[in-house]
Amino acid sequence: LNYGIKRLGLGGKLLTNHLKQVISYRAYNVMEETHLINDVKERLCYVSLDFDADLALTRFRGKKNTIRREFVMPDYVNSMRGTIRDPNAP
Repeated sequence: LNYGIKRLGLGGKLLTNHLKQVISYRAYNVMEETHLINDVKERLCYVSLDFDADLALTRFRGKKNTIRREFVMPDYVNSMRGTIRDPNAP
């Protein structure tokens, strides 16, 4: 059955490196902060069971968007771990 199976070179390290590049390009230089990006990935990323429905939810603004979360970077003085914040919470 080798003809029916195809392995894709996608995994955790590839996703971590991609997230590091995107975040470093847009905001902070986190290319050396692999542990921080792994924390973001482990706490916020998930596999959607209904991709089309979740994609439609992401287009809403405000309280209708139940998927969006914000990751607050740690300051390494008061907290060593980042926190997750719901942008719709008061």
